[in-house]
Amino acid sequence: MTGSTALLYASLAASALGAVTSTVAGLRQADEQSKQAQANADVANQNAKLAEEEARQSRREGFENKLKKRQEVAGLIGSQRAAQGASGALVDSGSFMDLELDTVDKGEADALAFEKAGYDNAYTKDLEAYNYKNQALNFENQARQAKSSKKGILLSGGMTLLGSAAQAGSNWYSRNQWDKLLKAGKTASGSTSAGKSFNGVGNIYNPKSYF
Repeated sequence: MTGSTALLYASLAASALGAVTSTVAGLRQADEQSKQAQANADVANQNAKLAEEEARQSRREGFENKLKKRQEVAGLIGSQRAAQGASGALVDSGSFMDLELDTVDKGEADALAFEKAGYDNAYTKDLEAYNYKNQALNFENQARQAKSSKKGILLSGGMTLLGSAAQAGSNWYSRNQWDKLLKAGKTASGSTSAGKSFNGVGNIYNPKSYF
């Protein structure tokens, strides 16, 4: 194996190692980015599900609290009517009727307030779920982009390797040609003036100094 050939192999090996190392590092980074983005998406989706469940529970509690308040009011009115009836008063007229209607109005207002509070809290939780879902979608897009970037990294690594090999081959060819010309010049230097002239040029502009 000549020195030029050995130099070519060494250059190719160094170029290949650099390209492979860079490509592997890029693939590893893209893979980690994809996994992290997907993990974030999973967390966001889980948070969205929890928020949706809390919203359903709030609506259910609001409705149940409304019914419970109405039952309390009905029980209170029943107790009032029983007490007034036992005293001999008319329960369907006069001041007692006004009291009963006032109790119903206040009780219904409280019942509706309980229901509204439940739905208001449910709305807040639904909004949280919506935001979490958007976050999850963004993270999933990031994960897909990171996966897609692997193709570009592989292509770039391959092109870099090919380019390095081509450059190394070009350098080897140029040096090999210079070596042949120098040898030819040295051989001719003892017999012709052209050889002497070339040998002089070769000595002044030694191409080996550029490699």
